[in-house]
Amino acid sequence: MKILNFWMVAFMALSLSTTLTSCSDDDEKKEETEMKTLTVDATAYNQWVYVNLKDGKTQTVTMEGSDDESAVTIDWQIAIHRYTEVKTNGGSVVKTDMTDMSKVTTIPTGGYVADESEQNILVRFAMPPTDDCYVKSHCNTAMVWTEGSAMAGTLATTNNVFVLKCKDGTYAKLQFTDFANADNVKGHVTFNYEYPVK
Repeated sequence: MKILNFWMVAFMALSLSTTLTSCSDDDEKKEETEMKTLTVDATAYNQWVYVNLKDGKTQTVTMEGSDDESAVTIDWQIAIHRYTEVKTNGGSVVKTDMTDMSKVTTIPTGGYVADESEQNILVRFAMPPTDDCYVKSHCNTAMVWTEGSAMAGTLATTNNVFVLKCKDGTYAKLQFTDFANADNVKGHVTFNYEYPVK
């Protein structure tokens, strides 16, 4: 009888251990965030492309003399203008030294840069540009992801990974990987992102 009781207790302990391990594995899998890739058409000088990182939806809004965001109807975390400016929806950004998103395993605790207001956004290309070629807008000066010059043919992506702290307290990782399409038309912006990350 004692032997039978021993084996019953041992079997129950083993079953409980397996169940707890399985739950732990499930919890770890749930916390993994899938990396997604999105390409947006930001070729127009007078438009912002607003991006909802939650569902990948975008909305393009034309700037008519001012950067009026009242026409934006989607929930958005970032907006892209050409390949030169990115703004956040009340968020802040850290530019990391990493160029591999999988290597950014912890959320930075400090160093976040908020958008700066009254930045000149080129909405009409002219040589030389005149005052009416610009509209004032806010954008994030830390979210610079290209280097070199388009005019000189040396423009390239830095591939740095950015950590975005959204205004609701959630976080995203972003990595801009291209500014042109297969025909080398600049303004087709491709980026990888993970949202939300913990």
